[in-house]
Amino acid sequence: MKPHWKEAAWQLRTAFVGIAVTVVLVLTILAIRGNSETVTAWVNERDISEGQTVADASPTPVALPPGAIPASALTDPGDVSQARFALPLEAGTVLTERQLLGSPLSRSLGSDEVVITLPIPPSPARTLQVGDSIDLWGTSPDCVEVTCAPSLLAEAARIVDITQYDGADWGETEHTGITVILNRQHVGAALGAVSQDTLHCVLRRPQDLEG
Repeated sequence: MKPHWKEAAWQLRTAFVGIAVTVVLVLTILAIRGNSETVTAWVNERDISEGQTVADASPTPVALPPGAIPASALTDPGDVSQARFALPLEAGTVLTERQLLGSPLSRSLGSDEVVITLPIPPSPARTLQVGDSIDLWGTSPDCVEVTCAPSLLAEAARIVDITQYDGADWGETEHTGITVILNRQHVGAALGAVSQDTLHCVLRRPQDLEG
């Protein structure tokens, strides 16, 4: 009986060793595969001077390990081909958003557009969302009467941010800051209506902006 017990124990030990070797082999293969994974990044093919555009850099795709790519790396240089660099770059540098002049929002503005944040009471702001277009109404700066009817100050201003402020953040009362893109010629009228507490927002339907 004793020899049979020893043989069974040996067979069991051999099986455990085989399983352990298999596990180690599988883990090794997975580790090798993990290390071989790459992500596409974009580098400039030639040296770049401050002020040149992304198109001037002739962006070239390269495969790099995920850990070697900056968080702000460009994913599609074609989307920012006319954006300009804020600093010179040596050839082969991974292209990132932080190397470019301005923010994505500022680069999307038209030549006659600006971004401005206007305070409005919280209640009307609850009906608004980022992406909405609004008309701004209020007292015209040209009005010289004691009371004037509201007039259209800016048409189709686009909301890009909505932030809630308490009294400690903005003035003495609770307000919601709506950040909008509008034509620069309407900024003075909008700020004038804010100072007189006559600014009103009218939400537009998306269909009204087509065509």
